[in-house]
Amino acid sequence: MRKRWAILILCCCPVILCAAVTDLTVFPQPQQQARFVRLTQELRCLVCQNQDLADSQAPLAVDLRERIANAIRQGQSDAEIKRYLVARYGEFILYQPAVHGVTYVLWLGPALMLLLLLSVAYLVTRRRVAPVLDAQQQARAKALLASEDDCA
Repeated sequence: MRKRWAILILCCCPVILCAAVTDLTVFPQPQQQARFVRLTQELRCLVCQNQDLADSQAPLAVDLRERIANAIRQGQSDAEIKRYLVARYGEFILYQPAVHGVTYVLWLGPALMLLLLLSVAYLVTRRRVAPVLDAQQQARAKALLASEDDCA
């Protein structure tokens, strides 16, 4: 009986630990809470790199969430908060970086690669089309094939 309780307690420990690290940032107004959630989902965790700030439990992500919450409480706009974070950490923190000289490759690269691949595919398939033979060429080809059959 004690083993069953021990197993049950050990199975529940990860759930308790996960609940302990949940971010409990609360705002007096629902609009502020919505802004906080939206901003933390639009910004990348610089440690995890494939997670947004809302999902990451890295110490830097926790710190950045707290800074964002304080900025929202101080009345800063979303653009001001993003501008500060980009100035401090670079465009990499944004999941959708602005379109300008450096990021044209990011925004236009996939479309250009698709256009290039479609062009190459078109040129390759166009060259593989069998040429159309006129009647004289067809007769000559049949004669050549027939002479090969006689040799075999």
